[in-house]
Amino acid sequence: MSHHDWDAGGSIDEELVRHLISSQFPELPLRALHLLADGWDNAVWLVNEEWAFRFPRLSGVVPGIEREMNLLPRLAPRMPLPIPVPKFFGRPADGYPAPFFGARLIPGVELAETGLPDEGRVPAARQLGTFLRRLHEPTLAAEFDAALPRRPERTDIARSLPQEIERMNAVASAGLWNVPPQATELVTRAAALPMLSETVLVHGDLHVRHLLVDEAGDAAGVIDWGDISLAHPSIDLQIGWSGFSGMARAAFLEAYGPVPNEWTLRARLSALFYSATLALYAHRDGLQKLKQEAIAGLRRATDDAG
Repeated sequence: MSHHDWDAGGSIDEELVRHLISSQFPELPLRALHLLADGWDNAVWLVNEEWAFRFPRLSGVVPGIEREMNLLPRLAPRMPLPIPVPKFFGRPADGYPAPFFGARLIPGVELAETGLPDEGRVPAARQLGTFLRRLHEPTLAAEFDAALPRRPERTDIARSLPQEIERMNAVASAGLWNVPPQATELVTRAAALPMLSETVLVHGDLHVRHLLVDEAGDAAGVIDWGDISLAHPSIDLQIGWSGFSGMARAAFLEAYGPVPNEWTLRARLSALFYSATLALYAHRDGLQKLKQEAIAGLRRATDDAG
């Protein structure tokens, strides 16, 4: 971390949150306040069981928060699933150094927390495929172009592969998963891929914690848009291999439309990387459901049939 970085850590406590919200949004009476989610990038506090307020923990995520505040209100009406719509725009104050926002809570449970069997994921997979088809339309990228960073390096295999291999080996060292021959073969095949040049509007961090589903197993929303950017579609398509398999993956791909083999290879490699990262994080923090989901994701991504 450079000296410009800060880590709000435990300092985003109830007293600070209460003060920031009541001083900046007097029209919002604070009847109830509790911590909803504590991620490594943001803390999310729930106000009156209705408004989710996101507070960045690290200076590095502030540009992403600013993009969410700017873009999501414009993007939301175009999307076939709910996404957060910032309504309360908070600014740095009282020793808290970052902007923050409040959006209406999207009801639902993270896919990672549902324990849904793979065959129970067909409806959510189909709905997410349709959602990504819309998000990745070139016209949308053109419309939002000026406001978004370009991230072509995200498909630069030469740059990302060492870290991806290291992450897989770390999961094996922790005793969470044995790296099967298919995974090694996948890495070898992916190493020969060029940088993929297609550029669309991407969520950028679409994994099993960021897709919400309802009690019926339908997709309820897509959250955490801090990595929204212009990049290759395979960045988002990885959830088709980390979160779905069998009939669910088939439904996802049918709804999305044709995916070239090179994209599939890149998506599967990303799926391994995301699943390994989440497995290590969940293992470290004792999050059992997330750990099981992430290990299942490693299996889905390497499955020969995939």
